[in-house]
Amino acid sequence: MNGGPQRATIVCMDAHMTAVAAAPDDCATPELHPNAVAAGRARLAAAPDPRRVAALFALLADPTRARMLTALGDGELCVCDLAAVTAINRSTVSHQLRTLREGGVVSRRREGKVVFYALADDHVRALLDMGIAHAAEPLPDAPEHGASRSVGLRRPGSR
Repeated sequence: MNGGPQRATIVCMDAHMTAVAAAPDDCATPELHPNAVAAGRARLAAAPDPRRVAALFALLADPTRARMLTALGDGELCVCDLAAVTAINRSTVSHQLRTLREGGVVSRRREGKVVFYALADDHVRALLDMGIAHAAEPLPDAPEHGASRSVGLRRPGSR
């Protein structure tokens, strides 16, 4: 059997690893454009920890939180009003607001027994506005009928 199934697995794995190592899209030169590489490295060095940036986008990636943030775009709302605006139950609104507040995306202000929530600052507002504008643009390779960037969501009236 020439080594059996284990030998065949090793030969197969070697063949795949060799094919990957010699793939035509691998860069032959580590820095084809040294100025661009230097600029990219400088930007990375000056940027905050990428995990913080990813965590921010993860907060915005939830459709429920995105709806709530959009509703807060015109100003502060209390939990009851935010629940009414978004048609999301108060318990869910409260839970998501806590998550958004811990993430630094919303702030709160107490007035007697009522707590009002708002977007934390102009950076959050700008990020949200840009996200909304970008999602409304047609996809670059979309047919003329206007497919949007709303992955997995249909436009009203479509089937």
